[in-house]
Amino acid sequence: MKHRGYRSGAVAVEFAIVASVFISLLMLAMETGWQLMIESALGAGARAASRFGSTGTAVAAGITPPPPDRNTSILQVAILYSGNVLQASRLQISEASYANFSVACGGGGSTPGPGIGTQVVCYTFTYTQPYLTPIAAAITGNLSMVHSVAVTVLNEPFPPN
Repeated sequence: MKHRGYRSGAVAVEFAIVASVFISLLMLAMETGWQLMIESALGAGARAASRFGSTGTAVAAGITPPPPDRNTSILQVAILYSGNVLQASRLQISEASYANFSVACGGGGSTPGPGIGTQVVCYTFTYTQPYLTPIAAAITGNLSMVHSVAVTVLNEPFPPN
C-alpha cells in the first residue's frame, strides 16, 4: 500500500473553500437573473395594463372569469401580460389622474383612479418579490426586493360610465 501523506487532506480543504465560493456566486447569479426577470415582467405588464386603462373599457377581454370592474381589469391585464409570473397579492397599483399634462408636470392636484376620457393618468406599479436565496437577503439586509414601474398615459376620448 502506498501512503498518500498529508496532501489528501489539503485537497479536501481547498475543495471545500473553492466549492463554497463557487456555489455562493452561482446562487447570487440565479437571484440576479430572477429579479431581472421580475422587473422585465412588471414592465411588460405595466405597459399593457396602462394601454388597456387608457381605452376606458371596463372589462378586459380574454380574462376568465371576467373582472367585475375597470380597476380589477387593469390588475388582471398586468398579471396576464407579465406571462403570469407576477402574483396579484404582491402587486399594488396606484393611479392618479390629471386634467392635462401641464397640471401633471406642474405637480397640480390629482384625483385617484384611472380617470375619464382625455385625462392624463400616472400609473405606478409596485411589486414586492421575496429573495430566493439567503445570500441576497444577507447582502441587502432585507427579505425582499421592491420593483416599481411608473407609466403615464393620455386617456382616449371615451364617454364616462
